[in-house]
Amino acid sequence: MPAFAKPRTVGINGTGQYGTEKGNILKQMDNHFLQGIDTVILRVSDIKKSKEWYTQKLGLKEIHHDEKLKLVVLDTFSPTSLTIWETDEKIEPNPRTTTYPIFKTIDAKAAPLVRRLVDWFFIKFAQEKSN
Repeated sequence: MPAFAKPRTVGINGTGQYGTEKGNILKQMDNHFLQGIDTVILRVSDIKKSKEWYTQKLGLKEIHHDEKLKLVVLDTFSPTSLTIWETDEKIEPNPRTTTYPIFKTIDAKAAPLVRRLVDWFFIKFAQEKSN
Protein backbone atom coordinates (compact mmCIF):
# COMPACT_ATOMS: atom_id res chain seq x y z
CA MET A 1 0.00 0.00 0.00
CA PRO A 2 1.48 3.42 -0.94
CA ALA A 3 2.43 5.60 2.04
CA PHE A 4 -0.15 8.23 1.11
CA ALA A 5 -2.97 5.67 1.20
CA LYS A 6 -2.27 4.20 4.64
CA PRO A 7 -5.36 4.24 6.86
CA ARG A 8 -5.18 6.46 9.89
CA THR A 9 -7.31 7.09 12.94
CA VAL A 10 -7.86 10.78 13.46
CA GLY A 11 -10.69 11.16 15.98
CA ILE A 12 -11.36 14.65 17.27
CA ASN A 13 -8.53 17.17 16.90
CA GLY A 14 -6.32 14.50 15.32
CA THR A 15 -5.84 12.71 18.64
CA GLY A 16 -7.38 9.37 17.76
CA GLN A 17 -9.60 9.79 20.81
CA TYR A 18 -13.32 10.46 20.69
CA GLY A 19 -14.65 13.43 22.64
CA THR A 20 -17.89 13.30 24.60
CA GLU A 21 -20.03 15.72 22.59
CA LYS A 22 -19.36 14.32 19.11
CA GLY A 23 -18.31 10.90 20.34
CA ASN A 24 -21.66 9.19 19.72
CA ILE A 25 -21.69 10.20 16.05
CA LEU A 26 -18.05 9.19 15.58
CA LYS A 27 -18.58 5.86 17.33
CA GLN A 28 -21.48 5.14 14.96
CA MET A 29 -19.05 5.73 12.08
CA ASP A 30 -16.89 2.87 13.39
CA ASN A 31 -19.58 0.47 12.17
CA HIS A 32 -19.21 1.62 8.54
CA PHE A 33 -16.68 0.37 6.03
CA LEU A 34 -15.96 3.90 4.79
CA GLN A 35 -15.05 6.33 7.53
CA GLY A 36 -14.37 9.53 5.65
CA ILE A 37 -12.03 10.90 3.01
CA ASP A 38 -8.34 10.42 3.78
CA THR A 39 -6.92 12.43 0.87
CA VAL A 40 -8.03 14.28 -2.24
CA ILE A 41 -5.77 13.81 -5.27
CA LEU A 42 -5.22 16.70 -7.67
CA ARG A 43 -3.28 16.02 -10.85
CA VAL A 44 -0.80 18.78 -11.69
CA SER A 45 1.52 19.52 -14.59
CA ASP A 46 4.50 20.62 -12.46
CA ILE A 47 4.92 19.10 -9.00
CA LYS A 48 7.63 21.56 -7.94
CA LYS A 49 5.62 24.69 -8.83
CA SER A 50 2.42 23.22 -7.40
CA LYS A 51 4.08 22.25 -4.12
CA GLU A 52 5.55 25.74 -3.87
CA TRP A 53 2.13 27.34 -4.50
CA TYR A 54 0.24 25.24 -1.95
CA THR A 55 2.91 25.57 0.75
CA GLN A 56 3.79 29.24 0.26
CA LYS A 57 0.43 30.74 -0.76
CA LEU A 58 -1.88 28.61 1.42
CA GLY A 59 0.55 27.55 4.15
CA LEU A 60 -0.04 23.80 3.77
CA LYS A 61 2.68 21.55 5.17
CA GLU A 62 4.37 18.74 3.26
CA ILE A 63 3.93 15.42 5.06
CA HIS A 64 5.12 13.03 2.32
CA HIS A 65 7.06 13.39 -0.92
CA ASP A 66 7.62 10.57 -3.38
CA GLU A 67 10.06 11.70 -6.07
CA LYS A 68 9.67 8.50 -8.10
CA LEU A 69 5.85 8.83 -8.32
CA LYS A 70 6.11 12.65 -8.51
CA LEU A 71 3.59 13.25 -5.75
CA VAL A 72 3.42 15.29 -2.58
CA VAL A 73 0.95 14.83 0.28
CA LEU A 74 0.05 18.06 2.06
CA ASP A 75 -1.40 18.52 5.52
CA THR A 76 -4.55 20.66 5.32
CA PHE A 77 -4.76 20.82 9.14
CA SER A 78 -7.88 18.67 9.02
CA PRO A 79 -8.52 14.91 8.77
CA THR A 80 -8.32 15.08 4.95
CA SER A 81 -4.95 15.62 3.30
CA LEU A 82 -4.34 16.97 -0.20
CA THR A 83 -2.21 14.95 -2.60
CA ILE A 84 -0.78 16.72 -5.63
CA TRP A 85 0.41 14.28 -8.27
CA GLU A 86 2.23 15.19 -11.46
CA THR A 87 0.97 13.93 -14.79
CA ASP A 88 2.30 14.21 -18.33
CA GLU A 89 -1.27 14.40 -19.63
CA LYS A 90 -2.62 17.76 -20.75
CA ILE A 91 -4.58 19.49 -17.98
CA GLU A 92 -7.36 21.81 -19.09
CA PRO A 93 -8.37 24.27 -16.36
CA ASN A 94 -12.10 24.82 -16.62
CA PRO A 95 -13.97 25.97 -13.50
CA ARG A 96 -17.15 24.31 -14.80
CA THR A 97 -15.60 20.85 -15.20
CA THR A 98 -12.38 20.81 -13.17
CA THR A 99 -12.40 19.33 -9.68
CA TYR A 100 -10.72 21.47 -7.06
CA PRO A 101 -10.86 21.72 -3.28
CA ILE A 102 -12.70 24.45 -1.43
CA PHE A 103 -10.91 25.06 1.84
CA LYS A 104 -12.72 25.71 5.10
CA THR A 105 -11.54 28.65 7.21
CA ILE A 106 -12.52 30.04 10.59
CA ASP A 107 -11.88 33.57 9.30
CA ALA A 108 -14.72 34.49 6.93
CA LYS A 109 -12.70 37.50 5.75
CA ALA A 110 -9.98 35.14 4.50
CA ALA A 111 -12.39 33.16 2.29
CA PRO A 112 -12.40 35.76 -0.53
CA LEU A 113 -8.60 35.70 -0.42
CA VAL A 114 -8.57 31.94 -0.97
CA ARG A 115 -11.04 32.33 -3.86
CA ARG A 116 -8.81 35.02 -5.42
CA LEU A 117 -5.80 32.71 -5.08
CA VAL A 118 -7.68 29.91 -6.86
CA ASP A 119 -8.79 32.33 -9.61
CA TRP A 120 -5.22 33.63 -9.90
CA PHE A 121 -3.97 30.06 -10.27
CA PHE A 122 -6.40 29.33 -13.14
CA ILE A 123 -5.54 32.60 -14.89
CA LYS A 124 -1.77 32.11 -14.47
CA PHE A 125 -2.03 28.52 -15.70
CA ALA A 126 -3.99 29.62 -18.78
CA GLN A 127 -1.42 32.33 -19.54
CA GLU A 128 1.48 29.91 -19.21
CA LYS A 129 -0.33 27.43 -21.43
CA SER A 130 -0.83 30.00 -24.19
CA ASN A 131 2.87 31.03 -24.20
